[in-house]
Amino acid sequence: MSQAIEQSSTPEIPTEEIRPAFSSNQRFEFEYKPVPMLAYISLVLGVLSAISLISILGVGISFWGLIFGAVALWRIRSSRGELGGKKIATIGLALAAIFFVSGGGYHSFLMATEVPDGFERINFTRDISKKGLVVEDGETKPAPDVLALDGKMIFIKGYMYQQRQLEDLESFVLVKDNGVCCFGAQPALTDMIEVEMKDGLTVDDCRMLVSVGGIFRIDENFGTSDLDAIYRLEAVHIDAPAKTSF
Repeated sequence: MSQAIEQSSTPEIPTEEIRPAFSSNQRFEFEYKPVPMLAYISLVLGVLSAISLISILGVGISFWGLIFGAVALWRIRSSRGELGGKKIATIGLALAAIFFVSGGGYHSFLMATEVPDGFERINFTRDISKKGLVVEDGETKPAPDVLALDGKMIFIKGYMYQQRQLEDLESFVLVKDNGVCCFGAQPALTDMIEVEMKDGLTVDDCRMLVSVGGIFRIDENFGTSDLDAIYRLEAVHIDAPAKTSF
């Protein structure tokens, strides 16, 4: 009697084969694959490339994002499945490419359109400052290339020398770099231009790069005071700050 009860209460064990929870292929998908650091760097640079829509610096960042992203993808593909991070590197590369093209195009457009009609773009350092002064027949004068600009309509960029007045400036001194304007150094005669605003123009003091357009003049009677400028500009156009940084 007791044997019959024990037999009836004992559950039957299924004879079917017990299958594992995951197949060999599924287990392989969960295996860890190291991700090269270049993939993460490309993603970070790709995100930072958005700065290119504001600053030309972002175009340089996007360029390096392209380089790091391409190298990361090459290493991942060459590893034959031993390295992961393909999606990360691809996203970084794509973002860098998008902002490199859009940011570069945007700044190229600004540079092509920032000079008003009838003005000649002049580089302060290359076209004026580095030319220096020459001595002819015992007389000190600007270099011939600079003398040739006298009376021309030029478009030039520089920094505003420190002013006591901060608003509604009708005149100011333009210097070639912010090392002079921001640290109070005495600018050289060939490193500054005295700007006189015309046609009722005024401008507020600006610590950033500014662009000015007007008639370039050379004052032959310079040297009567420490800050007397050889060069003057009768300005009829000004952007403070400048639209581009180059």
